Amino acid sequence: MNLKTNLDALTMETAVLGGAVLGGGGGGKLEDGLHLGALATAQGGACLLDSASLPQMIVAAVMPVYTSSHQTHQIDPIQIHCALETLQHELGTAVSGLVSGGSGAVETMIGWELSAYSNIPLLDACVPATFHPAALQNLLLFLCETAVSQRFTICLVNNHQQAQIWNGQPTQLLQQLTALPPDATYIAAVGPLSPTALTCQASKSSISDALRIGQLLLATNDNGGEDTIVALQTILPTQFSTFASVTEISWHGQGQEAYGLIHMRDVANRQLQLTYGQRYTKLSVDNKKIAAFPDLIITLGTLGTPLTGEEVFLGQDLYLIVARQERPLRNCLSI
Repeated sequence: MNLKTNLDALTMETAVLGGAVLGGGGGGKLEDGLHLGALATAQGGACLLDSASLPQMIVAAVMPVYTSSHQTHQIDPIQIHCALETLQHELGTAVSGLVSGGSGAVETMIGWELSAYSNIPLLDACVPATFHPAALQNLLLFLCETAVSQRFTICLVNNHQQAQIWNGQPTQLLQQLTALPPDATYIAAVGPLSPTALTCQASKSSISDALRIGQLLLATNDNGGEDTIVALQTILPTQFSTFASVTEISWHGQGQEAYGLIHMRDVANRQLQLTYGQRYTKLSVDNKKIAAFPDLIITLGTLGTPLTGEEVFLGQDLYLIVARQERPLRNCLSI
């Protein structure tokens, strides 16, 4: 029998914190994730279904789509509901399971909020976050390797509840993504997906992993960021960590090509540069690249609170930790 985890206030906070860490500087702001989580908790009925012995299910992935790296907008729950309902109409059948499209404070909670609204269980399966920093592109690239000849439906809903419906093979859908207007926020519902193909045990982006990391953050947050870093190093494959101050921030490009450069100097007097964008993330130390996507480049405030790239500000002190992340495809079942 599959195990279920119901969403209460503590579970919600735990999942948001852990999801923010696994988002590696993306996936939405902490406050926005907590807002969505509070709505889901108040609604009631949301649950997480253990994916160890999943039956055959019609699964949809739901995720935000931002066409600018510089500024994201708060997600309207009506967008989430509309995207799922439109997808079910297009598929001509009811969705019986949900998966979150990626990691991050908001991306982790989108699936749980939708589970509360629809009474459809959220599956503890994951889209391996190893192909692209943006969730929808990442999913489609994953499908290019595992189901390139299969056709999928994407329902994109903007903040005016206007829907676009795309049908095609993953490579065709990737091409259509490039035509989206800049500086917009969508919710995408994608299906039908196979739950077994998304159960990749080598990928540290499932919700159970977010809960485990969130529990660790809650246990150490009274002691400050240094204790949080030490604790994270016990469960993440850490290759680098430091404490630094932000000396300069600049943004370049537009739309999906936009990226930020965050310059820092750390306690060892080294110059650090974090490149943060939709298409690429990279950390350099003294002009030498030490990490890049799909590695997790995690930024934490002095109290150990996870931060997205857009939340970092000039003069801020923060902790950085880099966790190595490899492609897990050889450990995945094919669709």
